[in-house]
Amino acid sequence: MPPDELDVERARAETPSCENLAHLNNAGASLTPQPVWDAYVQVLERETVIGSYEAGEELQATGQGLYGSAARLVNCQPENIALSIAPHGDGTVWSMVQYWG
Repeated sequence: MPPDELDVERARAETPSCENLAHLNNAGASLTPQPVWDAYVQVLERETVIGSYEAGEELQATGQGLYGSAARLVNCQPENIALSIAPHGDGTVWSMVQYWG
């Protein structure tokens, strides 16, 4: 399958809730795929062993890979990617974006 096509069968298989639920509210609260849940639980378990900041430092290399993945997705360089958590929705983040000509 070409990398720009979604493997629907795989996505459904990785999201167990799809078997019992037609969840249409995906604007910011989509169903959590199993690989994402597993990674989240792994981080929480690591935090209980060594602490949150220390676990965060261990995960920094993983986070750096995220910049490369996001850059490939939008066809740019990793240094052109800025990631942020939007506590009040995407509008908050977009209002902080500055454009240079």
